[in-house]
Amino acid sequence: MSELTADPAAHDPVADDPAADDPNLVSQYKLGDAVLVSGEGVRCWDSAGREYLDCVSGTFNLLLGHSHPEVLAAIRAQSEELVFASSSFQTEATNRVMRELVRISPANLTRVNLRSSGGSTANEGAIKIAQHHTGRRDVIVPFRGHVGQTLAAASFNGSARMRAPSPTASRARCRCPAPTAAAASTGRHRTAAECCACSGSRTSRVRQFRQRRLPDHRTISGMGGNVVPPRATSRS
Repeated sequence: MSELTADPAAHDPVADDPAADDPNLVSQYKLGDAVLVSGEGVRCWDSAGREYLDCVSGTFNLLLGHSHPEVLAAIRAQSEELVFASSSFQTEATNRVMRELVRISPANLTRVNLRSSGGSTANEGAIKIAQHHTGRRDVIVPFRGHVGQTLAAASFNGSARMRAPSPTASRARCRCPAPTAAAASTGRHRTAAECCACSGSRTSRVRQFRQRRLPDHRTISGMGGNVVPPRATSRS
């Protein structure tokens, strides 16, 4: 077994220039200047002592706030017993989650797959279910809709910027303008096809909506503020 050693010729911008110790030099995304160091409830503090009202207080489906005593106790208790287990094994915690998911799901949904590790794979699973159920291939996504980061999910993204790094993107998608709640509430946009038509996509795109009977219409545009349009916008 060979020993891994660092390449002495490798460029280290921080070592060459201590003033260049900027996380933005190595981060894929632009970072702000504040460094958060602690949080409690819906508030958090940065390294300079400034206080923030955290309007996110978690990530997507885990809006648990910061340092809640019950959450900390559950994390501590589980970490002291078992940190990880392969999906080939049962655990009391995963068995409880599966039973609860089946209990709250429609009666015909009786199987659970816990192998999804994030939103991208969850969305891909939803697309596969829709394609299997309908026998159709294409997926409708609003122009700014965000489906995910994996290769398949990224190929469905509505934003051209998000699709650009994936030149082998899937062609199984059809993009449309996202109907806004304001327009739908006034009766101007009653269906996805009408919304697409009045946004300038014209007859060919409208025909796609009306004739293909596509399996999924992702009407919630994550990059547009997670605004859920009224049910009337998805009527055929």
